[in-house]
Amino acid sequence: MRNNSIDKLIEELSNQVEVNNPKRIKRYLLRFRDLIDLVPVAISIAKKHFPEAGIVLDVYVDPETEDSYIILYIRLRQYDASFIERLEVAESESLPLLTNKKGWLQLTTDFY
Repeated sequence: MRNNSIDKLIEELSNQVEVNNPKRIKRYLLRFRDLIDLVPVAISIAKKHFPEAGIVLDVYVDPETEDSYIILYIRLRQYDASFIERLEVAESESLPLLTNKKGWLQLTTDFY
């Protein structure tokens, strides 16, 4: 996928979720092209399990190790006892997509 195709993907995703740091996301996807097709699938999985949530797409950079990965933050107005269980189910659907892929994608929350 070419640079402008990734720009188009990010633009399309911004119609579905909040996109933070689009330039950083683009750089990450250029580096780990295996994830280009997986990000929209992971967003669909997150939306299926959290239809009421705000979802934020970003790249997390660990300040200590400089390790980075695509992150989908799931934000709810109120978190109830079912949240962690639903998150684990969503992760169990998305993690197999990463098998034999370079790069990483994480579903989580920042309890915004």
